[in-house]
Amino acid sequence: MLKVVSQSTKVKDKFRDRFSTTKSVQQETTKVKELKEKIKELENSSLVAETSTGKFLISLDRIEPSKQCRQTFTESVIQKRMQSLSREGQLDPLVLVPVSETEALSDRKYQIEDGEVTFRAAKRLVEQGDTQWEYLEAVLSNIEDLDTIHFRTLLHHLHSEGLNPLDRAESIFAEINLQLQIETEMAVKLLRNIVYRSSRDIALAEAIANYDLEQRYQEYLRQQLEAEQIKLITLFNRLQVELGSFVKNDLAMLELKKNLKTAIRKRELPCHQAKIINTLSSKTLAINEEETEQIRNEVLEHVLINQLSVGKTRKYVSEIIEANGKKKSISNNQVKQNYQQIKTGLQKLPIPQLNKAQLTALKSVMLKQLSAINQELMDD
Repeated sequence: MLKVVSQSTKVKDKFRDRFSTTKSVQQETTKVKELKEKIKELENSSLVAETSTGKFLISLDRIEPSKQCRQTFTESVIQKRMQSLSREGQLDPLVLVPVSETEALSDRKYQIEDGEVTFRAAKRLVEQGDTQWEYLEAVLSNIEDLDTIHFRTLLHHLHSEGLNPLDRAESIFAEINLQLQIETEMAVKLLRNIVYRSSRDIALAEAIANYDLEQRYQEYLRQQLEAEQIKLITLFNRLQVELGSFVKNDLAMLELKKNLKTAIRKRELPCHQAKIINTLSSKTLAINEEETEQIRNEVLEHVLINQLSVGKTRKYVSEIIEANGKKKSISNNQVKQNYQQIKTGLQKLPIPQLNKAQLTALKSVMLKQLSAINQELMDD
């Protein structure tokens, strides 16, 4: 009888322990749920109280990509910001723009006007398990239209020199497309025309430099330039970008091959070296584009692996162009020698001494060559 009671007691104890554990889990789940609700509540109250006057906390999942002019975020840049966040904390708040005013505060999404690197670094830290960066400090931007984010970020980076030449060139042309509705190819022609003419006309150069200052300069430009060119000058003045320098130094970035642009943005290839490598073209090497691309890729890898300076890169590329030019020269000399030998041989050919079979074969070859010569002459 005592044994039965003892077993019954053990069964009750097990059920009681299991129930206690289940109850404990339920209590913990409830606490977590309450904490999450409390965080959301605090976030919302923070938004309500401080959106117009100061900082507020916001979760990363409520931030969306914007029309950011900066596209180059190298691994070293992200890593350095991750280290800074871990050691020093968030030094500057994100500057955000609400995507929609109609949504509830708890669901509203935001786009970044400033703070993209911090945002990306925080996301990376969270992915690595550092959950303290699920929320970042932010302030609201004073802009009213999402379409102006690109212009504002462009202006900010131009003044802080935070853009490399590739991002700067592409962003300015994106703004030209957006604001002026001028296609890139046409804009390039118009800008080059402005710079070419102003380099030969002192009065025009003076009017461009002082366009915003006096009415007489504006009148002069209207007489000298097309309306779209004046729009371009106005935009460059707003951006405070010197037009001549931009055309001379930055336009070449648009002509870079795709793999060179990728190397700038992903592998930290300096823009000046990318421009030098880009001079390896089918024209400068006098070979087809497929062979040229292979040479360019080999040069790119050599420059990156050996960390060549701008000067050494220029020398290396020059040597390749020069060596290829010598090959072309040797080839042309060989063609000239063959031509002279064939011409002389035909002139000395003892036709009367050839038999019928030899004459027939020779005629067939010469007719084919004559057809090829006629075709070349027609193409010219």
